[in-house]
Amino acid sequence: MNGRARISIGPALIASSAIEGKAPRSVLIISIDTIFFQCARALVRSDLWNAANHVSLASIPTAGQILAALTADRVGGESYDKAWPERAKQTMW
Repeated sequence: MNGRARISIGPALIASSAIEGKAPRSVLIISIDTIFFQCARALVRSDLWNAANHVSLASIPTAGQILAALTADRVGGESYDKAWPERAKQTMW
């Protein structure tokens, strides 16, 4: 993909991107000039749809587990993961 991106703080764009009454501080505007999709075989070769190759979500560490491992348990952990849904709702939108 080739193109350009820019950050805008235009009031109209920010207002149009509000979710649940909360507007972002800025928006990212992406203009795509070209997309290259030369090899459809690449998707087939990836075996993306083969369920035998899928990773169990249970085997992927949570954000809290990752943070705990990176900070010697100073940040993160189970309490971080439990609080995440409400924290995301309050801070992301």
